[in-house]
Amino acid sequence: MRGVWSVRAGRAVLIIACLLALEGCAAAALSVAGLAGGAGLQHFINGIVDQTFSSPIAGTRLATLKTLKRMGMSVEKDERSDDGWTIAAKAVERKIDIDLEALSDKSVRMRVDVSREYFFFIKDPATGNEIIDLTKAELSRLPSKRTRIASVQMMLSELGYDTYKPDGILGRKTRNAILRFQRKNAKRADGKVSSRLVALLQNRRNALKAARNKARIDKGRQ
Repeated sequence: MRGVWSVRAGRAVLIIACLLALEGCAAAALSVAGLAGGAGLQHFINGIVDQTFSSPIAGTRLATLKTLKRMGMSVEKDERSDDGWTIAAKAVERKIDIDLEALSDKSVRMRVDVSREYFFFIKDPATGNEIIDLTKAELSRLPSKRTRIASVQMMLSELGYDTYKPDGILGRKTRNAILRFQRKNAKRADGKVSSRLVALLQNRRNALKAARNKARIDKGRQ
């Protein structure tokens, strides 16, 4: 095991030294070193890939989780972030970090960073692109009803109504959260996921975000 680690450490030192030495003439030096010129440089430096989907963030999250499961990758983190949602997974000698940023209620930017487990600066864009491609395919197969339920669950949680995880399944906990939200907002409490409910949740959620952003700006000015 110590020998394997020494080889990895040696490679890391060599790579760092090459990158430092190549500043200003990277393409020519990489070609001489047999590292495929610009392609090698892109692999090491521009290894983070991204894609914008015409889908709510809740649906993209479900499709991403199905993709990681299909690829045999274990999910280690699946939680809300300041800009949307963060997912972290692990594969053989790979660490996968995925950020889902909501651009609107109907679009999301997916950013995939696949790196070596011990050498985070060595990127694997091929695996990142495969994750994006498979997520796109999963999205095309995902029922719109499940995406809508997951979106409702996600917005309810943001507003303080616990639904556990936005799994797109209308269970008892989600129905109870919908009923509480409807009663508090003086709406007919039927526990149903309707277009009217979605619109109301979006308005309340957007108002909450605007208030939080204003609070941050005001705090920064003090």
